[in-house]
Amino acid sequence: MSQCILTDKYKLRLIIVAVGLLRRDMLLRDILKKIWVLNLALIVVLAAAFYLLLTKDTKEEIEERIGRKLQVITKAQAANLSSFFEIFGGELTVISQSPSVESGKKEAEQILSAFVNQWKDSGLIGGLIFVNKSGNVVYNSNVSGVADVGGDVSDRDYFKWAKNQAEIGEYFVGTPVVSRLGATKGRVIVPVASPVFKDGLFVGLIAASIDLENLVQNFLGKMEVSSLTTTILKDANGKVLYGSENDQLNLVLVQKEKISVGGLTWELMVGSPVEELKMIVAPIYMRQLAVFVLIIFGMVAYVSFLMKTKNAY
Repeated sequence: MSQCILTDKYKLRLIIVAVGLLRRDMLLRDILKKIWVLNLALIVVLAAAFYLLLTKDTKEEIEERIGRKLQVITKAQAANLSSFFEIFGGELTVISQSPSVESGKKEAEQILSAFVNQWKDSGLIGGLIFVNKSGNVVYNSNVSGVADVGGDVSDRDYFKWAKNQAEIGEYFVGTPVVSRLGATKGRVIVPVASPVFKDGLFVGLIAASIDLENLVQNFLGKMEVSSLTTTILKDANGKVLYGSENDQLNLVLVQKEKISVGGLTWELMVGSPVEELKMIVAPIYMRQLAVFVLIIFGMVAYVSFLMKTKNAY
């Protein structure tokens, strides 16, 4: 009887020990599950933080790269415009000092026509006029071949400059205006003028009309970061000569450059709109996001595999 009691006590003790071990095992498994969940959460948080930091650095790097390109483009465009006016203005000063032009002879018209024909294929010049000291157009040679004389330009800034301030061998780039005559009539032109003197006295001037839109397209429109790159040209008073104020408001990266030559003072602005930045950044962000998602799925799969393997044992 005593032996039977001892045996039952021994069995009970074994059961208690077994239950304790089972509970401890369950507790350990529960702790391990929580640890894996915490580890997984930590991995996700760290990966997300890394992704956000990476995308931020990527955006800043792209903005910096675009900014450098815009700076180079802006300087090059400004230099191109300055060089054009220097060359063109220099050629006008040579014509203005021609004896035939100084004397106002009929040969002056032939000289003007030869100059226009020389520049005709460029699409930049509309015509060249000879203006007497009263501001009346005496000769007019233009790409349309139709003479348009008799007009009065005495109110133009280039005439006032030529009559009151200019010296022999100088040229002046006037304020863009709507042309009143010739092939460019009704279009916005940039007048370039040089005074004509005879025996030291002012007898008139020659002035060429440069088509502003064609000028911008030839010297500014061909250099850009992408098709969305925006170019804005302003005069000394901030008036937009090319582009629009709305374009300016939409720019996120802007480079500016001053253009000063022959009395002209312009400001050139070249920038990238929001859409351009999004267009460049979006594909990179998508690739980074895809990598991020694959890493997360890989971690989840690995943790799930470890959990199943642990449960199997």
